Amino acid sequence: MEAEARSKQGHPAIAKLLQALLVVILAVWLIGASFTFLLLGPVTNFWANRFVNDQLSSLSHSELVACADAGLAYIKGHDVSLPTGTDQRVSFTADVVSHLDDVRSVVFVARVLTLVLGLLLVAGAVALGRQSRRRLGSVFIWGAVLALAIVAVLALVGFLSFDVLFTAMHQLLFPQGNWTFDVSSLLICTYPLAFWTAMAATWAAILVVLCLLALGGGLSERHTAQRSAKQAV
Repeated sequence: MEAEARSKQGHPAIAKLLQALLVVILAVWLIGASFTFLLLGPVTNFWANRFVNDQLSSLSHSELVACADAGLAYIKGHDVSLPTGTDQRVSFTADVVSHLDDVRSVVFVARVLTLVLGLLLVAGAVALGRQSRRRLGSVFIWGAVLALAIVAVLALVGFLSFDVLFTAMHQLLFPQGNWTFDVSSLLICTYPLAFWTAMAATWAAILVVLCLLALGGGLSERHTAQRSAKQAV
């Protein structure tokens, strides 16, 4: 019986390594999964309705919101017609479209990476759960804690200076530097700073909710494992 139990638990070092790897995978997946919620049309439409800058634009409020919806659909890979042209105040210029293409590529990679990590997480969780439900519970707990720690650091930086965080993220994701535009351009009037602040707050809120669910699941799993161990004694 003892040999059978050891066989079921597997090699402790391998189990620890798998546990640590799953913690990181879960943390990154939580961040990616919460990001995908921002790609939902109602989310963008909700904040665009409140923050499009129709004071600096010659376009109406509804026209700017329509541009915001079209821009979201475009970066998600949909075949939509953008308001392109040469006048940056009423259309998306070639530079803007080039930037949207870069965003489109980043979004595609993020969505694929989130999907792949999700599949790895499921496979790893099944394998680890067969060895130790207690370790599996710890994965959910510490993965959520790690994700919360990351978002807490980013939130602190954003609170101290959102411009610094916004600039740093754009420099990291778009090193080619084609992401700066005039404040009166259609792109900036459609997606002003207030819009991005609200989107970042929404992302953080969704991430916190997912992390709390992961924490709850992890604590429940560990409690079940402990109860089963006591019953087996």
